[in-house]
Amino acid sequence: MPIAKWVEAPAIGERWEYTPSSNFIYFLQSPKLLGMRFDPKARAFGNPFEVQTVEWKPDDAWVIRGPGLVFTRQEKHGSVWLMKLPD
Repeated sequence: MPIAKWVEAPAIGERWEYTPSSNFIYFLQSPKLLGMRFDPKARAFGNPFEVQTVEWKPDDAWVIRGPGLVFTRQEKHGSVWLMKLPD
């Protein structure tokens, strides 16, 4: 596509997802997930709006799929067991 047809997006950070079926861009501004409508015919962006406040962790991975947001979180769990040893 020629550079003249490119559309410059607002500064929304490094991590964002686009949904071509609904013309929305979703992005994180911790701790908020924000959305912004994109009108391809007018080649214009709407104002950002808050979708959800989520407690994101640095290693969380997320992606937009269908009508929802899918994210994965890895957590490490451990247990401590105490046992009295015979004398």
